[in-house]
Amino acid sequence: MDNLGYSLIGFSTTSMDVVVVGGANMDLVSFVPRLPHLGETLLGHSFMTCHGGKGANQAVQAAKLVKDASAVGVIAKLGDDANGKEIRESWERIGMDRSGVLTTTESHTAVAPICVTDDGANAIVVVPGAAALLSIEDLHTPPIKQLLAQAKVVVGQLEIPPEITLEAFKIARASNPSVTTILNAAPAPEKLLEGFFANTTLLCVNQEEAATLSRLPCSILAEAKEACEALLDAEGPCPTMQVVITLGKDGCMAAERFNGTGPILTTHVATPKIPPEQIVDTTGAGDSFVGALAVLIARGAKLVDACEKACVVAGESVKSKGAQGGYVGRDQLPASVTNAL
Repeated sequence: MDNLGYSLIGFSTTSMDVVVVGGANMDLVSFVPRLPHLGETLLGHSFMTCHGGKGANQAVQAAKLVKDASAVGVIAKLGDDANGKEIRESWERIGMDRSGVLTTTESHTAVAPICVTDDGANAIVVVPGAAALLSIEDLHTPPIKQLLAQAKVVVGQLEIPPEITLEAFKIARASNPSVTTILNAAPAPEKLLEGFFANTTLLCVNQEEAATLSRLPCSILAEAKEACEALLDAEGPCPTMQVVITLGKDGCMAAERFNGTGPILTTHVATPKIPPEQIVDTTGAGDSFVGALAVLIARGAKLVDACEKACVVAGESVKSKGAQGGYVGRDQLPASVTNAL
């Protein structure tokens, strides 16, 4: 049965910089020369397990960037198993707020088999298990409602049921209309649930996700610009909405509309060049970007400046194996970035 009661351990009574609602899983990573073809058995070089899940990744990166990790909270559901215990203990060591973490005996902690190729590309399958059991009722328990009410920025994704992410945004906005809600719409559906655009401040997607949502190609910079503008108009002019499309090694495209019905300003933000020999594993780089973006926005950074600095953070993440294992802390970044965190 679910642990629908709650613990007061880590129950925050102060303002939170960032609260992330989403999935947490154990990554099962195989390093291979290339991705296997359909029906092919391929020998890999090595194997490792590490902590992952888009929500967990984003929360961990955020917690590593702030001065006090307890100013970052995570809302998630884990299985009552060894993987869940290990993930929970890792969050405890980091020091992030865990009052929104629930445990269930009804399913296993989520897992994600991943193949990483010699050139750093990856392919991922997520089996959500307990993560998919996070419910609207869970969000309305006192500790979780308080987390959402205290947050400057709330981040959500679509690895958990979309209605849960949407409800979290609604709870946060009902308590604090000035809260920034960031939707990392991954994996991207053909169409977002009704209400997402109205409750989302910033939509952040990669090229493939942008193409799915906008129904436009998004392979080159000019196409990314058009996709950004189309997403801003997806449900008519959205006065507070911003769109960021991440472009891998090409940085990101950021768009925002000023004064409600004013013109859309779109900016291409380049990422620092990384020598190919330093690129080890791109798994989780997009989540590193989102986690950094959330912290920078919580600190008051404007969109383009936040994107520039988040690109620096994400660029550092690809230099080590694993997602969270490659995430850097504030002391490992240039002063120009650290001073904004």
